[in-house]
Amino acid sequence: FCFYTINGTQLFYMQHKLDYSAQSAQSIILVLQSACYLSCLPGGVLGDKVGKYRTILFFAIAYFAGCLAVTLSTDPSVKSAPLFLIGSFAGLAIGSGGIKPNVPNFGADQIDKEEERSAFFSYFYWAINIGSAVALGF
Repeated sequence: FCFYTINGTQLFYMQHKLDYSAQSAQSIILVLQSACYLSCLPGGVLGDKVGKYRTILFFAIAYFAGCLAVTLSTDPSVKSAPLFLIGSFAGLAIGSGGIKPNVPNFGADQIDKEEERSAFFSYFYWAINIGSAVALGF
């Protein structure tokens, strides 16, 4: 839920709490989303080179650190735009880049039968999309 929850609330938070203009906030969010998906390219290559498990573990730690930084930055006593942006870009973008391309393949590697592997991808796809819908409030 973290990725979609943060993406779904960033615009409001950046405009109303960090005093960014609508255009600036939207531009930052678009760059962040681009960084999240572009970082999947080196994340996938790294998963092939050093192994999916190690890659997922390392990038999950970075992702958690980013989530923690974003969370701390929203505390009214902290309210730090630099911490929010560093957590978003250094933690979430880089972390998701190692997680997104490797988790589905790592999960599928655990299943031997082709028919069950196909069902795994269907269930995985639905779980991701239902989770994003819940996180975005639909």
